[in-house]
Amino acid sequence: MSPAVCFAARHAVRAAALEGGFGPASRSKLIAAVSELARDCYGHGGDRGAGGRAARTAVPAWTGGGVMSVPDEPLRRIRKLEGELADARQDVLALVAELEERDVRLRRAHRAIFRELEDALRPPIPHVEQARLAVYYSSSEDDAPTGGDLYDVVIMPGGELHVVVVDAAGHGVASTRAALNIIHAVRVLSLAGLPLENVVERAAAILQPVYPDLVGTVLVARFDPRTGVLRVATGGHPPPLIVAPGEPATYLEAWGRGLGYPDPGSDHVAERRLGPGTLVLFYTDGLVEARRDLNAGLDELAELAGRHRDLPVDELTDTLVRVMRREVLHSDDTLLLAMRWTPARES
Repeated sequence: MSPAVCFAARHAVRAAALEGGFGPASRSKLIAAVSELARDCYGHGGDRGAGGRAARTAVPAWTGGGVMSVPDEPLRRIRKLEGELADARQDVLALVAELEERDVRLRRAHRAIFRELEDALRPPIPHVEQARLAVYYSSSEDDAPTGGDLYDVVIMPGGELHVVVVDAAGHGVASTRAALNIIHAVRVLSLAGLPLENVVERAAAILQPVYPDLVGTVLVARFDPRTGVLRVATGGHPPPLIVAPGEPATYLEAWGRGLGYPDPGSDHVAERRLGPGTLVLFYTDGLVEARRDLNAGLDELAELAGRHRDLPVDELTDTLVRVMRREVLHSDDTLLLAMRWTPARES
């Protein structure tokens, strides 16, 4: 009997055992496999000397009732194999459970790091006596904590509220650097006293020689909470939405070209005096382009904001984003910053 044939016969027994051990459903297959093992490994047929005589004594024999009597030695080996297979199966299951637990811990650690990075990049909203502010942000990529949509809210030395919204081209952390460069340039220029109408143009002049591939839109707003006057300059960014009490929601039109575009800068500064309780929404195009139709998205945002205008600003931002993105055909970073003017007499 060659070792190769004996090895193949043993694998036939292994396969029969794996299918169901010694249960009734697999008894006939197991008996056939044991018979094959006995015939091939211990000899069958003509007299082959001592090996042949030993083989004939090991060949299974049928007993009364149609039940095969399996030799003790092969049966012992099969049972041992079954036990080893059961132990191996338990080891594999334990390894899979351990790997799943490690994966859960790793994902939790990643989420914690992402939250810390988000907090570091997006500053906390300052407390303003005569205004209520809230912000909502979500990245287009689950495995990237940030993208090119960022904001900045600062109280200027003169008491005005400085609001900036930036949408840098690209996705993921790589686009965050471009957005931060724009945010920082606009803040420094504003704190230095540069007129609002010149901020976007001057920021582009400073950044583009150093970062020639930088492309992004920017909106810069100044709001005086003492008078309710809002002024806005923009570089290719979607206009803010004004929702005054008892009036239809309208967009404050401001025109300009973003950084990385020909002739970047603002064409003019749009100005609006707000009434008490007026809501202003600043956002990026990821909010209104979820269905790939910008005009339809702008119309829906105005309608929804008018319908939910009485909600607290933190609830309002969550509600608007959830409804606007209930069907996402175009995935993009999404940023929404809401501000409601609450003069001292109504605080």
